[in-house]
Amino acid sequence: MNGFYNNTLDDFLAAGDSAGATAELNWSQRQLIGTDWNHHALYCAPSLLTKTMTPGVVRAAYQRRLRLGLAYSTTKEVDGLLTYNSKQTDPACRLTFGVTEYEPYQTGQSYEYMTALLEANTPRLRAAGLQSRIYCGWMNNDYWPTLVRHADDLLVHCYLSSANMAKGSAIWNYLCADSSGYNRLPRIAAAAKAQKKVQRVTLLFSCEPTFGYSYYQANAWTAPRDLFLQQWATKATADMKSWLVVGDVTTFVTKYAKQCKP
Repeated sequence: MNGFYNNTLDDFLAAGDSAGATAELNWSQRQLIGTDWNHHALYCAPSLLTKTMTPGVVRAAYQRRLRLGLAYSTTKEVDGLLTYNSKQTDPACRLTFGVTEYEPYQTGQSYEYMTALLEANTPRLRAAGLQSRIYCGWMNNDYWPTLVRHADDLLVHCYLSSANMAKGSAIWNYLCADSSGYNRLPRIAAAAKAQKKVQRVTLLFSCEPTFGYSYYQANAWTAPRDLFLQQWATKATADMKSWLVVGDVTTFVTKYAKQCKP
């Protein structure tokens, strides 16, 4: 998916600030990538989906070639998403995807919980016509088959410093040949091949101050993607090129993106 993780639109929904929401969407429209739909993954409490202004905001996003979805880490959040959509008679007012916001490799979190979360909610999202998207950090090497099975789109993070964002080789290594041996894109390709499934992968970069903030002040949102694709052309294996679809780029997160490019 081309677009952003959005942690600012919810503030306007919470405050009932229609003018602020419109300004947010206008900024988002100015950042559009390419000519196809762009997507924003909202950090948004389910209670905000019950606000009377929410359907109008979602429709206004649609009119700007923006489709909105919800980041979730619990089934309750998916419940809220599906309940909201079920009440919308206008398709332009509906959210279009759910994306996991869960890191099973972190202390206190688990792969068992994530598997249960995906098994409970991927079928529900797809049955309702929504895409199932998954955020991927440093997942265990043997977990990729589970992720590929449940993902319409894998958002694979590449959080580098501004200095390294300017180096195609650093981006390639982070995603495909890191020193710890995660080698995520080759492993995703192997899992996709085993399932005979062409897998979409979105490159996820960060514009936070400790990562790409200063880089993005001088470069387009697509610039690191373009550097990666130059590497991909000569370094990707035949299996990677056959079983992965790469090219979309998402940036984390709007709080800082709006500062980088007001």
